Amino acid sequence: MQSVPSSSVFTLTATDSVTRTGNCVYPIWDSSMLDQSGTNITVTTTAPHCLAVGNNVYVAFPIGDTSTNGIFKVVSVSGPFQFSIRTPVWDGRFDYDAVVLPLVTAPTTRSGKVTVSYSTWDMEGTDGGSSSSSLFQTPLNSPTVFNFFFPDYKFPGILSSSGMTTPEFQLTSDTSVVMQMNFFSISMFNNGNNTNGLSSFTGGSGDIALDLGPWMTPAYTADSGIPGLVDALSSLLCAGQVSSGTKQIIVSYVANSRFPYTTPTATQMRDRVRAVAHLLVTSSEFAIQR
Repeated sequence: MQSVPSSSVFTLTATDSVTRTGNCVYPIWDSSMLDQSGTNITVTTTAPHCLAVGNNVYVAFPIGDTSTNGIFKVVSVSGPFQFSIRTPVWDGRFDYDAVVLPLVTAPTTRSGKVTVSYSTWDMEGTDGGSSSSSLFQTPLNSPTVFNFFFPDYKFPGILSSSGMTTPEFQLTSDTSVVMQMNFFSISMFNNGNNTNGLSSFTGGSGDIALDLGPWMTPAYTADSGIPGLVDALSSLLCAGQVSSGTKQIIVSYVANSRFPYTTPTATQMRDRVRAVAHLLVTSSEFAIQR
C-alpha cells in the first residue's frame, strides 16, 4: 500500500506502468473477530483466508481497540478461518467488527463442494432465444408427446405421393435449413473481440458457450494443416461424412489470402477455425446425415 488519502481511497504500487480503468475485485473480511492474549491476536475471518505464515495483512481495528490500524505479519495459521498476528500493545480483550485485507495475490484456484439451487441458471430457448425458434428443437419444448415431429409425417411432393413417411423432414425443409444456417452463423461469430475461441452460443447471454480453442493451434491453422482441421471438425459435426469435393472447397477457401496467416496471431487462428466450422455446418452433409 502506497498511501491512504481518505477513509474510502487508498493507492497501491502496480507491477507495470500500463494505464487501466474499471472495476476490480479483491478479498476483504469485514466483521472479523479478534481474540487478543498478551501481544498475540487470533483473527477469525468470515471466509477462508488462504493465507500462509509470513504473509502480510492490513487490519483496521474496531473503535476503542488499543492497537493501531496497520500492516501485520501472519505468525501462525490454525485453520482456514483463523490465523494469528502480533501487536506491540499488551492487552487481553475480544473484539468483533474488525476489517482485514490480505496483502497478497488472491488465489484463483478453487476446490471443494458447490451448491446449486433451482432458478439460479436460466437456459431459456437454446435455438434462437426465448421468443423465437430457429431449429425447432429447444429441449423440453416439443409441441406434442411425439417429440419434435410426428411419426407418420409425409413431406409434400414426390415423397408424399409415393406413400413414403419421412418424419425427419418435418424439421428439415427449405425454410428450416435457411433458418438453421442463419442461427449457426450468428452463434459462431458472437464475441468478435474475443480471441480465445470462446463465444456465447445463444445471442450473447452466455447460457451455452462454444469453445473452438482446442483447434486454435499453428499446426491446425497453417495452410498445410487446414485439411487436417477440416477432417477433425467434420468428424465431430458431420460424422466424417463430408465429401472430398466439399472438403476441397473449404480448404481452398480458408487456406488463402481471405484469411491471412503470418505469425500466426490468436485472431488469425480463431478466424480460420471459425471459417472451417461455419462452412461445415452450412454444408448439405451437415443438414442431412445418414
